[in-house]
Amino acid sequence: DPLDPPRRQRAARGPAFQGYTPGERIAGAVAMVVAENGYAGTTTDAIAARASISLSTFYAHFSDKHDAGRAALEMSGAQIPALAVPAARRADGWHEGVRALYEALCAYFAAEPAMASLALIGVYGAGPRACGRRDHVIDSLTQMLAPGFAEKPRAPEVGPEAIAATVYALMREQLRRGGPASIGAVVPLASYIALVGFVGPDR
Repeated sequence: DPLDPPRRQRAARGPAFQGYTPGERIAGAVAMVVAENGYAGTTTDAIAARASISLSTFYAHFSDKHDAGRAALEMSGAQIPALAVPAARRADGWHEGVRALYEALCAYFAAEPAMASLALIGVYGAGPRACGRRDHVIDSLTQMLAPGFAEKPRAPEVGPEAIAATVYALMREQLRRGGPASIGAVVPLASYIALVGFVGPDR
């Protein structure tokens, strides 16, 4: 017989995951300190204190706060596709997959508010190399739009880049205005922006 759908329940929030290694704990601490103090106001002392490690342990893993910041972005950059891409692939068709991808991405940012702040706002203070890491993640996610060109070969080639930049800006502004918990509000508009050039406004 068909399984009864489970009742949706709000899971009790336990202690935040701190990482398995000192490097992961430091990367997570970078995101939290940047969210509180901004990138310019972040110091290695504050990062070490938040990670509950000594400065000597910090410097055993990273050369400075910029190095640790790039590691934090790299960590979140690995987590985001690991969550979003499978969610998109499980969807019924690529159109639904685009929405599923944005839902998973926003769910990650809501669950990891410090990483959301680092990836959407703090990254600009971290310099061009950090922005390059962020852009690499964005580019990997835009591959979900590739089937659109099979349906509509004449779609502008710049489309995925423009879509990614627009959706990223939407998420950043939603984070600024409503906080991480509200970021899922952009999913319908983000899905529309991503799909309208391929399937038209009515669909």
